[in-house]
Amino acid sequence: MKLPTATAYTVIGDSIDLLKFSVNSVLENPGMDLKVLVICWKPTKEIEEFCNGLNIPLYIHHDDMTKGFLYNFYECMRMGFEKAETDIAMYFGPDQAFYKNWAINLVKYADKDRVIFPKLIEAGVLPSCHQTINFGITPDTFMKTDFEIFCSTIYEDKLKTPEEAGIIYSHPTRGPHFRPDAKPYAIFKETYWKHGGEPLMIVNGVTGDVKIIDILIDNGIKMFQSCGSITYHFQMGERNKKEVSERWNQ
Repeated sequence: MKLPTATAYTVIGDSIDLLKFSVNSVLENPGMDLKVLVICWKPTKEIEEFCNGLNIPLYIHHDDMTKGFLYNFYECMRMGFEKAETDIAMYFGPDQAFYKNWAINLVKYADKDRVIFPKLIEAGVLPSCHQTINFGITPDTFMKTDFEIFCSTIYEDKLKTPEEAGIIYSHPTRGPHFRPDAKPYAIFKETYWKHGGEPLMIVNGVTGDVKIIDILIDNGIKMFQSCGSITYHFQMGERNKKEVSERWNQ
């Protein structure tokens, strides 16, 4: 069976260190031919030079902050799907690291009737429904060797249902229930657009990234976790070092 084509994309402001870290991790060993693109709302010369050096398409989003941060962020998310010229598009955070073969172990299991999520490890800076282990919270504190050793002990090339994965997600309006909730997830662009993509506004208290998954599930799209796709999340986004230190020491 022919493997679907895939693009991984991220959304960034002006944090060149995070962009370099996450993109290099994404490309280090995805296990397949993978396209990458960047959506940026505060482009700098360093970001442009980095993307040009790796032949990564860079698209500029012109924010309208009168509509709020989330509106602009979801516009960027949708832009990633618009610009990707592949079967599948996958958003990754600029504060994420990846274990080997992360991409192929998502893409090879995806089809138009199911979405494949990774196994997510988080730093524990914020409350999480996922496993939390401190492997660092910035690129310069990331303990790559320790992370890779740990991943080698939990790696399985298999799928789990949300119930099997044991991820109980606290939904804003539906209460606690089982659901994989991690990025990047592999979804066919056709499926994404068929169901409308992320809403650009909060809908009945539910943010767009949550609402799109609700819509998919309500329309019969199945969700699975790929135990062979493992990623780590600093949980800090583009916060500055002072904010990182203060949050970590709370």
